[in-house]
Amino acid sequence: MEEMTKKCPICGTEFKTANSKRIYCSSQCRVYYCARRFAERRREKVETEGVCFRCGIRPAEPGRTRCTECLAAAREYQRQWSRKHRAEAAKKNNTLKERRCRIFYCGRRGGSYCCSFCNRRANCPNRCLNSPAKCNQYEGG
Repeated sequence: MEEMTKKCPICGTEFKTANSKRIYCSSQCRVYYCARRFAERRREKVETEGVCFRCGIRPAEPGRTRCTECLAAAREYQRQWSRKHRAEAAKKNNTLKERRCRIFYCGRRGGSYCCSFCNRRANCPNRCLNSPAKCNQYEGG
């Protein structure tokens, strides 16, 4: 078979092919084109029929682009995501909360924290000059 030179409609690169039906230079361009076509069809369907943009089946809420079920699913996902990230942040802060000092009060952080374990120690104007090995007054890990 003869090789033909074609130009990809997505990225514009020229490629050689023996297959006359092939119009994309790579599968990546083909997938991009198919996804774009799917999104365009979904957008047309949303505008003409008023269905949900996410599922494309149920009618959208008045003044919104998604249906009640999809909105509820998105809210639940956001709640789970924020719970997970809040738990991770609390886990990071717990290491500092466990290391409390019995004699020193940190005015900057508003609590009895041992300065040697604090990540703000370098910029602190009024830090404790003792180390845990010297004073042995800290509680926790």
